[in-house]
Amino acid sequence: MKKQIIFGAAVLALIISFIVDKIILMPVYIIRFNILTAVMKIITNFWFIIAFIAVTSVILYKKRRFILLWLACLSSLVLTLIIKLIIPRTRPSIAPLITLADASFPSTHTGVLFVVLPIICRHKPKLKYTWIIIILLIAFSRLYLGVHYLSDILAGALIGYIIGMVIIWLNKKYKFLK
Repeated sequence: MKKQIIFGAAVLALIISFIVDKIILMPVYIIRFNILTAVMKIITNFWFIIAFIAVTSVILYKKRRFILLWLACLSSLVLTLIIKLIIPRTRPSIAPLITLADASFPSTHTGVLFVVLPIICRHKPKLKYTWIIIILLIAFSRLYLGVHYLSDILAGALIGYIIGMVIIWLNKKYKFLK
């Protein structure tokens, strides 16, 4: 019951975010300053995200749990890219600090990162809050840098989290890894 309520709230937040997308960007645009911008550019960098996934893989190496992580990341990557082809939404035009040419909806960075949460929460629960903070910071960096709307980030988070949960469920049901 608790999971259904959280899922419903996430879907509702996604729907509402489509309405407030452009309104949310203005305060974010106003709070920009050089040091924070430099930090956000580092943590949103593709190589930083690869390093984060690699560290998580090392942590999950025992009993080959990293295979679940890679399968989930690859699934999220493919699904978000397919959705970008189907829904070619343009990126925000409010002074982006990074210029990207592809579609914005949903956020692939956020989708790939959010698959980590259910897997880490299940197999390394002591790391849960640290990983949540890191993932939320990276997700926020996408909004801060002006390359995504809030709805892009929420959709990516929802897709990633659901894929992570499905991978765990499939592993539990079919016992790919013990």
